[in-house]
Amino acid sequence: MAWHDVPPWTAKRAAADEQMTQLAEIVRRWHVRRISSTTAVEKVRELLEPVRVRVGGQEHTPEVQT
Repeated sequence: MAWHDVPPWTAKRAAADEQMTQLAEIVRRWHVRRISSTTAVEKVRELLEPVRVRVGGQEHTPEVQT
């Protein structure tokens, strides 16, 4: 998708709006007692924490050139 189709700030706002909608749904389900407090907290953490993918056994250390 080209930049002129969807500007970055519009895409970022749409992603944030979608995330807030999902958070509101989790809170609504907790409020009507369909899910427990611990389940709600776990779902919020899953939604907010970034997924970190680590490939290989060692972390990358950049080479410093002087």
